[in-house]
Amino acid sequence: GAVTTCVLKGASSGVRVSGPCSSGDSYTLPSDDTWSLVVTEDDGHGNTVSTTSPDYVLDTTGPVAPALSAPSGVSNVQQPHVTWSGGELPSTAVCRWVRTDAGVVTDGPWDDCTARFYDPVLPGDGSYTFEARLTDPLGNVGAVATTTTPYVYDGTPPAAPVLTTPASPGNNPTPQVSFAVES
Repeated sequence: GAVTTCVLKGASSGVRVSGPCSSGDSYTLPSDDTWSLVVTEDDGHGNTVSTTSPDYVLDTTGPVAPALSAPSGVSNVQQPHVTWSGGELPSTAVCRWVRTDAGVVTDGPWDDCTARFYDPVLPGDGSYTFEARLTDPLGNVGAVATTTTPYVYDGTPPAAPVLTTPASPGNNPTPQVSFAVES
């Protein structure tokens, strides 16, 4: 009688399964690769015919983390400009800020930054790092990239100087004025 055999081959992995098979069989692919199935029919008289499936690309790996570029150091700019580069295209991207203030860490919301830039409005004074994460068209989520040098937002002005002045009106031609400032 006729015998049907199947050979499951990965372009990088080589032959993974070989043996008798039936229509409707399914196979668990062990790794990301370009896979094909070769089905051979033997009529039992030495006559064979084979058909190879179209390639099936299994991709379960997320994109690599993008490279982030962000300002660092102390600034009073509440809306810093952060950019990212690299990564697998086409991908979607999300970015967020992470704030540390008085030892309390707060994660900002993930916002779309697929356009390769992120201009968040920071919620208040503190030390910030920025994060970005890519997702490929298949929904595979990549690693998170984080800036390493903090951006310190200081948008609080110093207290107004406290002035001490002589009473007015007065007759002193060289009145003395003193003041105290925040240190």
